[in-house]
Amino acid sequence: MSGDPDVVRVAIVADDLTGALDVCTPLAARGLRCYVATRPDGLEAALARGGDIVCVNTATRETDPEAARRIVGAVARRIAEASPAIAFKKIDSRLKGHVAIEVEACLAEFGRRRAILAPAVPSQGRRVEAGYVTGRGLAEPLGMAGVLGNRLAYAAPDSADEADLERIARADWRDVLLVGASGLAAGLAAVLSPQAAMTAKPINGPLLVAVGSHDPITVEQVSRAAAQRDVLHLTSDDGAISMPTSLPPVVIVQATIAPQRTDRAQAMVRFGGEVASLLRQGGFATALVSGGETGQTVLGNLGVDCLEVLGEALAGIPLTEARIGEHRLAILTKSGGFGTPDDIVRLAEIARQNMHPADTSIRGEHA
Repeated sequence: MSGDPDVVRVAIVADDLTGALDVCTPLAARGLRCYVATRPDGLEAALARGGDIVCVNTATRETDPEAARRIVGAVARRIAEASPAIAFKKIDSRLKGHVAIEVEACLAEFGRRRAILAPAVPSQGRRVEAGYVTGRGLAEPLGMAGVLGNRLAYAAPDSADEADLERIARADWRDVLLVGASGLAAGLAAVLSPQAAMTAKPINGPLLVAVGSHDPITVEQVSRAAAQRDVLHLTSDDGAISMPTSLPPVVIVQATIAPQRTDRAQAMVRFGGEVASLLRQGGFATALVSGGETGQTVLGNLGVDCLEVLGEALAGIPLTEARIGEHRLAILTKSGGFGTPDDIVRLAEIARQNMHPADTSIRGEHA
């Protein structure tokens, strides 16, 4: 670990919260200190921690293109002042968001001549073949040229497995902007740290699962978990959450707000605020939040602007810890399109087996 707030080994710019945490997880699992600014104004706090990796969530996936260009450019310009050896633009593995605009901004501000795109995530069944992203969660191959256009200098080598991504991660960092998702981050982690990746550790219950994502992968995960014993499943079609006084070890609150509602954005903000209120009361030891916008709203309401990624609770599910008032809270995040069908079932079972007071720290188990 560097320990010097003026020295950053890897600077990462991500466009949503769950993606920012996802991309840091394989690096943290190999012993690298990773701090994530949950929003742009948390960057100074993240830099001050003196970690090896500083990642910033710009929260620009759903903004308009010009706002994305402006925000990403400003963030990259500031983090470039820390002279990172490696510049990494985290993108969605299914190329959602303003990929071309944000890569272009990062190339300019980090002073890199070209980008290497490798959005493959082998652990999720996603590969890059002949310039197309293929695999799980994609109805048909997705061409990168159609997303990136012809303005950028980039290469998109085939990447089907971890060995391919590790090879790509060995690029000349002085010249290249690495562009990818957690798969490329895992390849980079293997290059930077020979230390074996840590295994996942148990989380503590009670567990609150807050689901704002409508991705079919997450919907299936919730459906399976809701059928298990000692699980309370509540849905909200307007953002409000009505919680009973007596709670089981695992509670799932799921936003089922119809996409066509004219007030959907306000209802989702309300949902995130109500989740934050539940967590602030201190009755839960662990929270799993699915959906980047939901996570952003929840953490914003809790006043959390910087998180240290400690590892993962399950493969692909980052583990962090925050102090909320007088108690500690383990926070897990899950991208909507990630995970196996039984991921939430498995987390619920772990939480049931490890019921602890809400202020029990998980840092000692994962440090």
